[in-house]
This record gives sequence, structure tokens and C-alpha cells, in this order.
Amino acid sequence: MNGCRQRVIRSVAVLSAFVLLGTACTHRRAPVQSPPDPLERVPVDWIDLPGSPFVARMVGAEAVLLNRSSKTFSGVTVGCVLEKGGKVVVAHSLFSISIFDSAFTPGSTVTRVLRDVNNLDWFVANQRGLFGFTDVLKPCPEGARTAVTAAVGRDVMDWSAAGTSWPRE
Repeated sequence: MNGCRQRVIRSVAVLSAFVLLGTACTHRRAPVQSPPDPLERVPVDWIDLPGSPFVARMVGAEAVLLNRSSKTFSGVTVGCVLEKGGKVVVAHSLFSISIFDSAFTPGSTVTRVLRDVNNLDWFVANQRGLFGFTDVLKPCPEGARTAVTAAVGRDVMDWSAAGTSWPRE
């Protein structure tokens, strides 16, 4: 019985040593992080216009429009702008976002619209399937920049980029 007991103890000791050795030798892998979304960035051609209630910002890994004003808005439009004689000329609109059950309050953010601006070429190429038409969206004219072009509060146009002063860069 003594010999049997010693073999069991020895087997348990050897087995424990293998388990400890195996655990000590395993490498802990860093959690796999997905790469950042290349569309989640402030567009390269973006310009924050001086009087605009919204500005483009990165919040964490997300590109957003931030309501920097003291007003509440129910909609915001992003489009193409050009400078002419020191003033902003709106070439055309790209995307409009409206919300009806809440609002863009001071300090709140508008998500996904800058991502859509960065993906404009895809929307232009696929608009027939998306909208049933081929002339809904068009690229900005050469030399144009993207910016907030209008903000609507309580169904009334509160701010428009047209005719405002072009910023000095």
C-alpha cells in the first residue's frame, strides 16, 4: 500500500509540474483590435466656417459634427462650398440629416454624416440602385471644400453658409 501511495503521489507531482510548466510557457496574446475605420475621419477637404453652429471633430474613433452653439437644431445640411470675393458660395448640398423625435442640442453630436462625406464617391457610383436616379448626388466641383451649409431649428432656417465670410486660413 505504501508503494502504491508513493507512485500516486509521484504521478500527481509530475502531472502538477507539467501543468505548471505548461501555464508558465503559454504566451498571453494581446486582444485583437480591429483597425480604425478609414471613413471615420474629418474629410481632407473639410472647412469649419466661422458662423457655423456645427464643427467637425473626432470624438474617440468617430468623426462627428459638434453643435458648438447655444441653439437647438432639428436638422443640418452638409455640402460643397467655394470662395468668391471673400464670401461663401454654396455649390450644392450633399447630405441632410433631420431628426423629429429629439434635437441636436448645444454640445450634442451628429454622427455618420462625415463618414458619408468620406464615402461620397461610392454614393455617386451607386445612386441608381440606392435612389433610383443618377443625378441625386454629384461630386463637389474642383476647388470646392465640404462644410456645413445650413442648420434648421424648429422647421425654420436658422443659419446658412451662403454669403457668409470665407475664413482666413
